Amino acid sequence: MDKTKHNRNLIITIVVLVIINIAALLLLWLGKPKNDNMRGTKNIGDEKVRIQNMLKEELGFSTEQVEKFLILRENHHKKSVELNDELMIVKRKMFEEAMYGDKSIISDSLLNLSLEKQSQLELLTFKHFLKLKEICTPDQKKKLFEIVDRLLVKSQQGGPPRGEMPDEPPPGEFREGHPPPPPRN
Repeated sequence: MDKTKHNRNLIITIVVLVIINIAALLLLWLGKPKNDNMRGTKNIGDEKVRIQNMLKEELGFSTEQVEKFLILRENHHKKSVELNDELMIVKRKMFEEAMYGDKSIISDSLLNLSLEKQSQLELLTFKHFLKLKEICTPDQKKKLFEIVDRLLVKSQQGGPPRGEMPDEPPPGEFREGHPPPPPRN
């Protein structure tokens, strides 16, 4: 594979990862509950109460399930902050190389390190959702899928919600050519 093709593939990979990051951030920001009584919380204790209420209302979580989720969430948050910090260091080096270096291309080692950190973040999030799924009952898994699906649709820029396009099924219905629901355990 010649160098220009290799560089193009790396750039495409970076662009895809950046888009995935933006979608994840939109999912976090736009996926907050709209209830005013839950929105006004300001400190961590209030945030835990808001999350507990949301999980109990939206998914029907028991107190035990909420506690398990809060532990999962805390562990995920700590690990993702660490990875984000490491990624920011790499990005700062890439920026410095671009701004102050005499090269016209980014070094492969920095690019690969950035891609590796980004991949680790994506894998961490995937594993977090698998662990969340494990604490759900079959009915809660279905509700969780619907919530995540709704949030993903919201995060699409300029796209209408599912079911509003003429050829697209409403949420919960799947037709030929559309992805099936996740397997139920």
